[in-house]
Amino acid sequence: MKALNRIMKEKGITQAELEKMTKIGRSSLSQYMNGKHEPSATRKSIIADALGVEVSELDADTADTAENLPSIERLAVEDAAKIMGIGHETVRKGLQQGVFPWGYAIETSENRWTYYINRRKFEAVEIFNWSADTGRLANVQ
Repeated sequence: MKALNRIMKEKGITQAELEKMTKIGRSSLSQYMNGKHEPSATRKSIIADALGVEVSELDADTADTAENLPSIERLAVEDAAKIMGIGHETVRKGLQQGVFPWGYAIETSENRWTYYINRRKFEAVEIFNWSADTGRLANVQ
């Protein structure tokens, strides 16, 4: 899975971070990244979800370039909180605890976290649409 290395590099995600995001052991990830073993379909799906890509992108030929990959738009914690009508600290805590299906948090050091919210998944779950005109999410109910 040479594409896994490329995607992780493009997204700035380390092997340790991917391990935390997927709960897949570092030794298994290393073997996938080095091409020694191929992950099961279930594990590929878990890895793809964590990276915000399609499973097919993990199988992509190494000739693919970043320009050929779909852009994964992130949503700021503050924007998600505002849309949901809750405090940003509540969103952060939920991301840390893994309760939201559209995002996650990675502890980068003691009491320091990095937050990722996939805009597309957020829209699908929270039933909102992105407005290219305003650059904001708008309720479509």
